[in-house]
Amino acid sequence: MIEPDEHLKAIFDEAVKVARANDHEYITLEHIALVLLTQPDVAELLKSTKQVKYPNLVKDLTEHVEQKLNEIKTKQVELPKRTQAIDRMVNRAFTQAIFSGHDIVTGVHLLNSMFNEKESHAVFYLSKNGVDKNCIQFVDKKNRKIVDYLLSKMSNYIELLLICVGVGSE
Repeated sequence: MIEPDEHLKAIFDEAVKVARANDHEYITLEHIALVLLTQPDVAELLKSTKQVKYPNLVKDLTEHVEQKLNEIKTKQVELPKRTQAIDRMVNRAFTQAIFSGHDIVTGVHLLNSMFNEKESHAVFYLSKNGVDKNCIQFVDKKNRKIVDYLLSKMSNYIELLLICVGVGSE
């Protein structure tokens, strides 16, 4: 069964904090993108890709969230609501993870799924700063191959270790 990784709830909780701090009625893709940039797996992926202008991306998204979302400002924010785009992004991330053989949905899956929301400012800023779906999918597939390889090697060593200590098939 597929599950969210332990960081996904924290990502959404942090996006709520960012929205509340800016008196926003809604949590948008831009809030999620900004928080995703602080996540170690996403930050490492983006910083390791030569074409990505990571500092500019953080600056652009921060400015957008803090200065350009005036139409969703409200003084009565108790708990910001998710937009339909957020719901679609999450549903797609889970679907993509399932069909790509993953057991866990990560921030990288959310980022990848975000690119289907072509009319969003988040995707505009990601693209403007060198992030595209291909670089995310390439790194994800590369990491998946490395993990699979390491797991196959580890299982061989574990099996050998169990045989050596007298536990195993007889």
